[in-house]
Amino acid sequence: LYEESRRRETWLQASADVTTNLLSGADPRQVLSVVAARARQLSDADLAQVLLPEGAALRVAAADGEGAEELLGSSCELDGTPAGQVFTGGKPMTGPMTGPMTEQMKGPVKGPVKGPVEGPVEGPVAGSEGRPVLLVPLGAAPGVRGVLVLAKRSGRLPFSMADRQVLEAFAGQAALALELAEARRDAERLGLLEDRDRIAKDLHDVVIQRLFATAMTLMSTVRLVDHPEAAKRLQHAIDELDGTIRQIRSSIFALQGPVGEAAPGLRGRIVELVEGAGGHLGFMPGLHMEGQLDTVVPEPVAEHLLAVLREALSNVVRHSHARRAEVSVEVGRDRLALVVTDDGAGVGKAGRRSGLRNIEERAQRLGGTACLEVPGGGGTRLRWEVPLGPTGPASRDLRP
Repeated sequence: LYEESRRRETWLQASADVTTNLLSGADPRQVLSVVAARARQLSDADLAQVLLPEGAALRVAAADGEGAEELLGSSCELDGTPAGQVFTGGKPMTGPMTGPMTEQMKGPVKGPVKGPVEGPVEGPVAGSEGRPVLLVPLGAAPGVRGVLVLAKRSGRLPFSMADRQVLEAFAGQAALALELAEARRDAERLGLLEDRDRIAKDLHDVVIQRLFATAMTLMSTVRLVDHPEAAKRLQHAIDELDGTIRQIRSSIFALQGPVGEAAPGLRGRIVELVEGAGGHLGFMPGLHMEGQLDTVVPEPVAEHLLAVLREALSNVVRHSHARRAEVSVEVGRDRLALVVTDDGAGVGKAGRRSGLRNIEERAQRLGGTACLEVPGGGGTRLRWEVPLGPTGPASRDLRP
């Protein structure tokens, strides 16, 4: 009775740990490690693994105990393996590990698989021949989320019915916690999308319209001003308002982009490059982006653009001794333009021949142009421009 009470208390604590970690917003990968550790503790096993589906296989997403580090990331096929059978059928299996093992679970399992309570179980744990093994589904069919695999050293007592019952209850609680956490993340993503849509709508319908009306008022006022300097300042203010409107529209495009942990779009990769250059320059270059960079620019063209930007920023870092730099990326109806400007000493002839040659070749492959200029006030301006329309890169070899 005491042993049963202690086991139940341990199970409740383990379930609470998993649920608390998940619902507190912890990284799901860390929580899976907690699941493996608590399962091993509950069953007094020497090794615990959490297998999750990945295509037509099950991958070890977390492991705890002997050989855990070697097993992380390894996988076994869904078809013809005990783990796959538990995943598809939703029924636990237990028995000694026997038969030839495949390297790190990657090959097919040989020989029969018997269960659910007795008979040889082959192949779910590398290096576990003759060891007692217990496989428990995470959740109930048809919504099984993964498989919990536990193993003991050779010669130890097999898993008891009490072990199996406790692990089944724990796996069910862990699966429920994973499902609740996923539902909460979905709700948070939905809320973020709704906030983005609302902000984008307010920017478009309210802020831009007011700025536009202010700019129109100033334009009509310029005609009434006789003092040249005052008229010049008013025109400058109008130009600034026009630039602000373009930047807000660019921000609206960004707000309407995808949400989640997917790879960053072109905008995000440009920001990463510029921020990386800032760490070497000792100051952060200015950055202006305009247009639907993440939706209009094809991926091969984006790769060329990033390579050119990387080379241009590298030249600024190595050669210019600049105190200020600006990066501008604009997408028009049928063209993409990159301008990198700095106030440094510029690059020498050798630097220009080596660095600009690659930049020019990338532009030519896309049917565009590249030029390096020296503005009147000194410094360097690189302009790289390529077409995006049917006469542009669609019919060319775009590989960087």
